[in-house]
Amino acid sequence: MGCCCGSVGTTRFIAVVGILVSLAVIAGPTYVFFTGRDYSELLPFIKYIHRLLEQEYERKQLSQNTLTHLRDFLNQISEHAWFGALVSVCVAGANILLDLLLLIGACCRVRCLTLPWLVFSLVEILVLGCPTVIFFSLLGIYLYVEGLLIPSILSFSAPCSLVLISLLLWFIVLVAYWNMGKPRSFTDEEQRDTEVQPLMSNESQGGNSTSYNLGHYPQYYPPHHPPPQPPAGPSAPPQTTPTDKNNPNLYPTLPA
Repeated sequence: MGCCCGSVGTTRFIAVVGILVSLAVIAGPTYVFFTGRDYSELLPFIKYIHRLLEQEYERKQLSQNTLTHLRDFLNQISEHAWFGALVSVCVAGANILLDLLLLIGACCRVRCLTLPWLVFSLVEILVLGCPTVIFFSLLGIYLYVEGLLIPSILSFSAPCSLVLISLLLWFIVLVAYWNMGKPRSFTDEEQRDTEVQPLMSNESQGGNSTSYNLGHYPQYYPPHHPPPQPPAGPSAPPQTTPTDKNNPNLYPTLPA
């Protein structure tokens, strides 16, 4: 029962946090769209990586050819930032709807409402998470070969951490889905205890008596009362024993 409440309660928390994160994801592209700014501003780490590459090139850690390839790659990411923003808004909007269903299902203990979240989240991990991890892992290996240790660690660890956290949350919701389908045994036993009373009374259980107290069940054991007696008529006079019952002279004797 405690594990069930823990997984279901954690599922409610996951749904609320998911709604807040999705709203934050939608807020950035919406602000850029209405203000008319460049979508590359949604990726502030691109500028940081450009400065880091220039520093490494000045330290002779990078060649001119490597620096050119990395700059071209970062510029392509900045140019297609609008497409990434569009995909992010669509996925976040779908996540808000699914998180609302998940929250309602966890609060009302309706397990069918959690099923869309489980299916869609698993598809997101397989379709978006795994290719992202593979891509940034290859990028991290390339940066490590070029001598950029810290960028290679960040490129490998950040996507892997996000995917692992997503898998952990998915398994927690899956456990809650299983637990919501089980009967609440503790509540059923407590209800049965309140409906059914023990056959033995407290006094008989405490003492040495083993008799049953049937007065607790009048619907099964009606009380037995002796039938009413008819009114008594005149009684006969009491029989008395004569005092001379043993007198030998009471009866005459026969002649000899």
